Amino acid sequence: MSADRTAQAPTSSSPSSNTTWQDEKEAVKVEIDMPLPGPSGAYPLGRGGQDVKKDKYRAGRRNTGSTADVVRSYLPKTRSGRIGLAVVLLFTYLIWTSLRSSRSTRRIGSIQLARPDHRVPHPDHPAADAPSALIHRRLVAVADLHGDYEHALNVLEMANLIDARPESRLADGSPLWIGGHDVLVSTGDIVDRGTDTIKLYKMFTSLRAQASAQDPPGQVVNLLGNHEIMNALQDWRYVTAPDLDTFGGAKARRHAMSADGWIGKEWLEWYNITASLDLLPAEFLPEGYEIPRASFVHGGITPQYASGGDRTRVHGAIEAINTVGKSFLRKALEDPNPSGHLPPGTTAAERQLYSADGPLWYRGYALDASDDEVCKRAEAASHALGVDYLVMGHTPNFDGFVVRCPQARILLIDTGISRAYGGEQSALVFDTELQRAPTPNIDQQIGDGQSHGIQAGSKIHVGEQGQDGLAEEGESRMEHAKGMHRWVERRSITALYWKRAPKVIHTGERDVWL
Repeated sequence: MSADRTAQAPTSSSPSSNTTWQDEKEAVKVEIDMPLPGPSGAYPLGRGGQDVKKDKYRAGRRNTGSTADVVRSYLPKTRSGRIGLAVVLLFTYLIWTSLRSSRSTRRIGSIQLARPDHRVPHPDHPAADAPSALIHRRLVAVADLHGDYEHALNVLEMANLIDARPESRLADGSPLWIGGHDVLVSTGDIVDRGTDTIKLYKMFTSLRAQASAQDPPGQVVNLLGNHEIMNALQDWRYVTAPDLDTFGGAKARRHAMSADGWIGKEWLEWYNITASLDLLPAEFLPEGYEIPRASFVHGGITPQYASGGDRTRVHGAIEAINTVGKSFLRKALEDPNPSGHLPPGTTAAERQLYSADGPLWYRGYALDASDDEVCKRAEAASHALGVDYLVMGHTPNFDGFVVRCPQARILLIDTGISRAYGGEQSALVFDTELQRAPTPNIDQQIGDGQSHGIQAGSKIHVGEQGQDGLAEEGESRMEHAKGMHRWVERRSITALYWKRAPKVIHTGERDVWL
């Protein structure tokens, strides 16, 4: 991504003053100075921002006759041969549909996308007390749906979170949640560019209720993007005319996105600026285990922003950011005369939140060229937030996810899901488990003449390297391990793409003694 594709974010003093909605073609303009799609609006944008014409895919193709003639040339010549071909195609179709319906155990390659129910720990039977306990969580994140309900259904069904078949839908038409105790995160920008704002917000409301009713419960986490705030301010540059019509006009749309409207109420109750989420359910974990965590936000959180002001504690940082965000959102929604500008009474902290370096607009993790500088910044931000991974949307890469820094520290997951962009339909999957494993005979190992070291709550240390693992002065390494249990932690991060094979981004395994 070139350096000139920078965000047209608002300054710290004021966002754009443009308050009018435009037609569909104008509405697909993006904040990073991309040109419009082709005249029909049907072609995706190329990597350099240029239109991708259908002729591009015809280069070098010879004119060898009509399509029907070409197809006939490959068909069997005899009647029996054609019947045989039909039988093979029918058999293949039946196998495909059978595999597709087996959602609870479906695998793509070697990646298991849905865990069997018996692997889910139940509250009545704490997993840490079982000899072969297995604690598991699957977390799915999607970014920047931008008004495209059909593509949203595609990615959520691909991730085995919903059943969108007509016969499985609820009475109100909502898709059925089949994700069990899985967690779904949307990193914001549900609104604008497309035509399905109402459908998308109602879908998330339904999925949130369905997921929370599971036993053990699942979770749906929604975050605010810069476009949610723009709409709260009535900055409607990217609203399409058909989407406006679904509300019944501009006045009805503004009411829906006010403090008294149904979308405004949803934002205030359920939508935050950022979330820091456990990759394993804390209520089932053994004491002393350090839970892996991931931070989710629309744009990005710099180390300066994460540790600024009085935000000195990890949970205090998250809470402080969301408190400022809710205050700013409420002022925007309650403004009786919204104009696209910052609302009356905006504080310095709220201006900073909505600035180009704030969590809604920041693009440095995506666009800054130096990996060394970006990774240093990411490490500092991760430390301030108390997380292992930073997950963001906002800056689209139409070919797939962008992963930066060792151990997949930065995950940029906006791939232009909406047809307004024509990018990849995608979902990010964290699959994490902690399994109790057979514990070696400690007494036997003490007498084997080897130098061992075990440190509680961390990877096992053996040999000379273990000399740094002394737990307490005067206590032998193996005596320290008596009464402890060996656990195996496994992590995998996978990119799912519509009609493409999954891509494993990162895997890891370590022994933990607790």
